Amino acid sequence: MDLVIARFREESEDVFANIHLKAYSVVDGGASSSLRAVVTALEAYESLGLPLDIIDRLNIVVIGGSGGFQVDHLISLDVEHLANNIVLLANTLHELAHIWISSTLKPERPEDLWLSEALPDFLMVRALQTLGYSETAQRIISKNST
Repeated sequence: MDLVIARFREESEDVFANIHLKAYSVVDGGASSSLRAVVTALEAYESLGLPLDIIDRLNIVVIGGSGGFQVDHLISLDVEHLANNIVLLANTLHELAHIWISSTLKPERPEDLWLSEALPDFLMVRALQTLGYSETAQRIISKNST
């Protein structure tokens, strides 16, 4: 396993619905862009009725080559997603959805692990529709159904 130490160029903080948000980025503008995407995503999930009180803090890192992942109170977003606000928002929605899914769903059988990715995709699509991005949501559905 290779150890990668990122040198962050930007940090940014915010609070939304009593959730302390802190973002770090290896590129200028990445922390503030990711915080805007996280706040938009949280607003969408709040409007869908997801309980925000299960989150008290969230750290966001924007690094290269991560694709994106979520673990505990950390989400990672890929620096390449910063170039497209919709891609950044969709990936942020997907990674945040893991917080609710992992708090309620714990597949015990390997053949049920697909739910761990399918349900965050479902919540992402619903949130995109709520935010007025129905066309983007439809493209994601079409892409994932092939």
